[in-house]
Amino acid sequence: MIQRLHFAAFAGALFFLLSPHASAQSCSFGDDALFTGDCCDFVSPDLPDFPDWQSNAQWISIQECAPELRARARLSLSKPDFVTCDSARYESKYDVNFGFGRTVVWRGELNAKYARTFRHQKTTNETVQVWRFLINGDYKIDSINFSPNDAQVPPSVALFDQVHFVGHVDYACDGQGGYDIALSLQHLPGCIAHGALSDRPATGPLSHPDRSYYLVAPRAFNVGVAQGTEPQGNILGDGTRFTTTPFEKCFSEQNSRQTSLQSVLGSCPCIGPAGTMPWVIQETLLASFCGGQTTAFSPVAVGPVVSPGLNLQVVGNWALPAGQYPEEQTLIHYQAVVEPVTPVLCNPELETEHWLYGVGLRGGRYGSLNPSPTTFQSFDNAIDLVNAVSRDDQSFQWGQPSWASIHIGIFVD
Repeated sequence: MIQRLHFAAFAGALFFLLSPHASAQSCSFGDDALFTGDCCDFVSPDLPDFPDWQSNAQWISIQECAPELRARARLSLSKPDFVTCDSARYESKYDVNFGFGRTVVWRGELNAKYARTFRHQKTTNETVQVWRFLINGDYKIDSINFSPNDAQVPPSVALFDQVHFVGHVDYACDGQGGYDIALSLQHLPGCIAHGALSDRPATGPLSHPDRSYYLVAPRAFNVGVAQGTEPQGNILGDGTRFTTTPFEKCFSEQNSRQTSLQSVLGSCPCIGPAGTMPWVIQETLLASFCGGQTTAFSPVAVGPVVSPGLNLQVVGNWALPAGQYPEEQTLIHYQAVVEPVTPVLCNPELETEHWLYGVGLRGGRYGSLNPSPTTFQSFDNAIDLVNAVSRDDQSFQWGQPSWASIHIGIFVD
């Protein structure tokens, strides 16, 4: 029976600490315990103890939807410090070296939403387990020893003293209790990052309408390749998860409903048709179901987006050795504004507009661990989306403020 959530249920839930714990098992121990099959069960994820991480990285500036500048960087990322059932904080630092002794050091705190875990088959035929987080947060300049141009430092830092990034981090268990780790961060084009409905609106050159920025780790990454290879077709899995208001407990995941994802047009945000790395708009309906009830979110046209849809940019692909995740997979960044077109199961507080961001990796073979890990269903890619909501930072929360959050994980065949 579908359970409707009432305040009394929230009060009762306060007696239970639904927070992740480090598993004593291997980092490849199976499902994360976020799916029970009952629609509105409270759940607590079963996760490994993720490590601190340091890596070489690459700073990338994109001007008018074409690669502009690449520079060597170093990244450090703390282990996630969980604060609710599926949200955590990271401490992070990265330094970028532009040559000739010119360096800038950034430091910040990232908000993290644990997304999901899934299987991945490498080109070496080894099957590993991947644990994915979606991250967003602000970086401030810790030190700089030169006068940068707009490709080296986003000029909006002069207005807001900080730069907001969105992205992901993947932990791929290597089968020995350790990880191959990959990360991407993006500061979005100015008409999105500093649009009228963002948390930091701005106009003019300092809002960088012609530029966006990426940080990618590991560094071995080819920028601006694989254009036109974005996933489209049938959405075949995986699931959607909601949290509560106001206590941020997690509800059991709901299975994805099969819908389609189709590219309809490409352009460059803020400036129109231009560049070798266009953004692509895709028509879709993001829907899940449980207990005979469907919860569906539809993209809407807001701000600079001409047509409603899921918006993406193919960033490029990693160039790592065979067997080192993510090998040579293509990285794609997504964003959209969506609104519910049905009642939201378990949490009506989510019945408002939501700004979603996310990532997808394509070029591997992925499979679900939920609800049954016994059969390996192979899909070409894994896409994850969340709304950028946290207790401390309402950046990019378009529409009514909300303390609750959404995760949508899909496979597209």
